[in-house]
Amino acid sequence: IGNGQVIEARGTIKGVIQSPLRGPGAVEWTHWLEVPFISYGAGDTQAKPQGPTTVKIKYKGIVKTIPGVNRDGSVYVLVNGKEVPVRATLEALGVSVGWDQVEGAVLIL
Repeated sequence: IGNGQVIEARGTIKGVIQSPLRGPGAVEWTHWLEVPFISYGAGDTQAKPQGPTTVKIKYKGIVKTIPGVNRDGSVYVLVNGKEVPVRATLEALGVSVGWDQVEGAVLIL
C-alpha cells in the first residue's frame, strides 16, 4: 500500500492484516500479485518479493526447514540445484502427504 507497508492474508487465525514489507514483523510469502488496475511505477520492480528460499516439512511431529520454494500451490525442495516436487515424489513412493495449515508445512502422514 506504500511506505514499506503491505496488505497480506495470513490465514484463518490472523486474517488479512497490514504489515511491513521488510524488517521486523515481515514474513516470507508463498504467493504475491500485482493488481492490474494499480500503477506501481517504474521503481517498484526492486520491491517485489522473491518468495521463500526454504520450505517446511513435518514428519512425526517434527518440523524441518530445508532449501526449497512454494510456487503455484506446490512445494518443491532443492536437490542438487534442481527443484523436486514434494507431493508427487512422495506419493510415487507410496507415502501419504497432507498440509499442516498451522505450521505452514508439508505433512508426511
